[in-house]
Amino acid sequence: MGRYLAWVSSLPLKTAMARKSILFSLSLIGILSLTACVEWVKPGASPFERDRDFAACRAISYDRFPENPQGAIYTSGEKECKWRNGKERCEYGSSSYQLDSNASGRDAAIDDCMYRRGYSLE
Repeated sequence: MGRYLAWVSSLPLKTAMARKSILFSLSLIGILSLTACVEWVKPGASPFERDRDFAACRAISYDRFPENPQGAIYTSGEKECKWRNGKERCEYGSSSYQLDSNASGRDAAIDDCMYRRGYSLE
């Protein structure tokens, strides 16, 4: 992988967008490979029971830690350019989000509830 990253870095500046896209794809694959295989498991529990218990734990956590938006609404803009018929065409997109001060407490409450019901993360 190191040789591949060195090759990507050596691409001409004209292909900076391609380089950025390749590096983003590699990092996304790395992140997904770390998180994609983790799920709640309990010996003898069916997927239906797991989903039911998770939904109950989530409801309990929202009762204890309701959504609490804090601060400004953050917006990130993205510019995506493509070449068509010899011309570069750019589109602009944006996404916005607001921080929730209770999100980490809610996540911890869900984890605690699932562990108390006999589940573990694998």
